[in-house]
Amino acid sequence: MRFGARDTDRDTGCPKDRYDSVTVALIDLTDPVNAVQAAALRNALHKIRNDVPRYGRLEIYPLNPTTEKAIEPLFAGCSPGSGRDIDSSLYGNPELADRLWQKQFANKVDAVAADIRKLPTQDSSPLFEGLQSVAVTALGAPLAAPASDKRVIVVSDMIHHTADLSMYQGAPAFERFKATQYYLRIKPMLRGANVDVLLIVRETRRNVQQPPLYRFWVEFAAASDGYLRNWEPLQ
Repeated sequence: MRFGARDTDRDTGCPKDRYDSVTVALIDLTDPVNAVQAAALRNALHKIRNDVPRYGRLEIYPLNPTTEKAIEPLFAGCSPGSGRDIDSSLYGNPELADRLWQKQFANKVDAVAADIRKLPTQDSSPLFEGLQSVAVTALGAPLAAPASDKRVIVVSDMIHHTADLSMYQGAPAFERFKATQYYLRIKPMLRGANVDVLLIVRETRRNVQQPPLYRFWVEFAAASDGYLRNWEPLQ
C-alpha cells in the first residue's frame, strides 16, 4: 500500500470507510441538444471530472422517470488522485499516479461523456423526481453521509414537465407549490449540498427561462436543505 493510501474498493476505487466528497451530475437530455450544446456538455463533464478530489465520489445520472425504480448511474466511482496529489517523489510517483488516474477514473468518465448525446429523449422532464432519486441513492448512501463536501450539478433547461405539474407556461410561485401534496411527495433531501445549474437554453422556451424560474429553484433548493450556488448557461 502506498504511503498515506486508504483501503479502497477494487471496482470503484472508493475508500471503504467513507467518501471524502460526493459530486452528483444529473443530466437532463429529455429534449435533444444541438451540436454546440453537446460539445459544451462534454467539456463540462471533463471539468467536473477534473474537479473531483482524491477519494472523492462522482456519480453521473441521466434524468429518467422513477415510477418503477430509482435512476441508475451511468458512472459511479472515486478518483484515486493524480500526480498533483503527490507531495514529493519521496512518498510516491506523480507520473504513475497520473497514469492510474487516467486508467481507473478519467477514461471511464470520458466514455460516458462521449456517449451522453445518445441518451433517448423522453415525453416528460421529471426534475423533482430525479433530484429526489439521486438525493437518496447518492447523497443518502451510508458512505456519503459523512462527506463534508456535497455537490449536485444539474444540466437541464430546468423546465419540469410531468402530468402532475408542467412549467411550460412558467414556474409557479414556490410558496403555493409548497402547499401541494405533490410537493410533499417529491421533496428531496439534499443534505447540505451545493447545487450548480448548467442551463440548457431553449430558444422555444425563452419566455419560461426568466427570473421567476430561477427564483423558484433557489427557493426549492433552500427548502430541500440545499443551496443553489451557480446558475449559468451551458457553453
